[in-house]
Amino acid sequence: ISVDRTTRSYQQKFFGMISRTTILILAAIAFLATLSEAFVPAVSFKRATTSLEACRTNSKKEKRVRNRENMRKFSKKRGPSRKRMMKKVQSNAQREIENEFVAKLFIASDAAEE
Repeated sequence: ISVDRTTRSYQQKFFGMISRTTILILAAIAFLATLSEAFVPAVSFKRATTSLEACRTNSKKEKRVRNRENMRKFSKKRGPSRKRMMKKVQSNAQREIENEFVAKLFIASDAAEE
């Protein structure tokens, strides 16, 4: 019976040591896990896919369309832009120069035929 008691005391000491070491190991793992979470951003950068976000996105699109329509409706009606007017003047001048050149060609060819 005395041998049985000594083996039990050794077993109790052994399991007591194992349980202490496992508790220490688990505590160390938990501590390391909290440290690793400290360097991870808490907020995810994904867009929320809730129905409220979809509604908000749709209302923003509708607002852009309304603003564009109102901008066109209430904008002042102006004449042609200065750039467009200058292009028109230049094209008319160039057309006139080309017409004069073509007229001179036909005059020269008429004189050559006679």
